[in-house]
Amino acid sequence: MNRAEWAARAVATDLKAALFHSVVNVVIASSVIPHHLRRELYRALGFNIGGAYLSPHLTFKSNKVDIGDHVYINEGCSFDNLERVTIGDSVHVGPEVLFGTSSHEIGDEVSRAGTLYLAPLVVSSGCWIGARAVLLPGIKIGEGCVVAAGAVVTKDCLPHGLYAGVPARRIRDLPLASDTRRQTTE
Repeated sequence: MNRAEWAARAVATDLKAALFHSVVNVVIASSVIPHHLRRELYRALGFNIGGAYLSPHLTFKSNKVDIGDHVYINEGCSFDNLERVTIGDSVHVGPEVLFGTSSHEIGDEVSRAGTLYLAPLVVSSGCWIGARAVLLPGIKIGEGCVVAAGAVVTKDCLPHGLYAGVPARRIRDLPLASDTRRQTTE
């Protein structure tokens, strides 16, 4: 490929990205767009979204998302979704959460930011993700977990646990519905 072809391809890629950003992250993300219309506009652009409430001011890098039913995503969340982000049913997400699917391997002494890698991210059903949590590439948050505000999740979270800290660690087990019923009848 000669220099002119490379430049033309780069300009086309940049224009496509600018158009996506302008439509998805400016127009559709505007607070003047009603939430039901916002969801339909995302769907029209290939986002896989169930019966979710998507607040204004969300940012996406692509349409690689699967969002279930009865989901609430608060304002200011960022989807670095160069790989797929999957959010199960009945998930609540606090404001300004980062869903990351890209990072770098640790490089050499010349540049510590080494090779780029991408990995999908999964938030299973019934979870609650606190404000400003950071979810890193390749992790799976198990069913019924709570991720505390400000936590940085670097590894998978086993189901029904409260995770907090930097890096996030399991602080305690959360009761199951059957455990709650058993406690009230005893």
